[in-house]
Amino acid sequence: MRQETTFSNSHSDPKESIQRTADSAMNAGKEAASQIADKAKTFANEMQDGVDGAVSSLGSRAREAADSVRSHTPSQLSSAGEKVANAIDQSGQYLEDKGATGIAKDASQIIKRYPLTSLLVGFGAGLLIARKLSR
Repeated sequence: MRQETTFSNSHSDPKESIQRTADSAMNAGKEAASQIADKAKTFANEMQDGVDGAVSSLGSRAREAADSVRSHTPSQLSSAGEKVANAIDQSGQYLEDKGATGIAKDASQIIKRYPLTSLLVGFGAGLLIARKLSR
């Protein structure tokens, strides 16, 4: 009778061992996936910060260009030059204030508000880019 108990215990041990191994492998996989997801989030945040910084820098340069337009516009064209400089200055301010994330949100809202127009503008822009690249 003692042999039967040993036999039945040795029979159930492989199942338990396989289950523990499977559980351990599953936990290791979940932990690895979690670490990869955390690293991906960190990388995405760093990239977003870099893009936001680049967009802000572009806005600063646009505002500098607006000042340059103002200072180098001949007096006969001062009204037109001032309008151009103001438009460039406003664009630069927008880029500095919103950053890439804000611009993407604004673009998303415009696309939702005007889907057909947005589709046509995107199609037209694609045609122009394709034409430019094919030459």
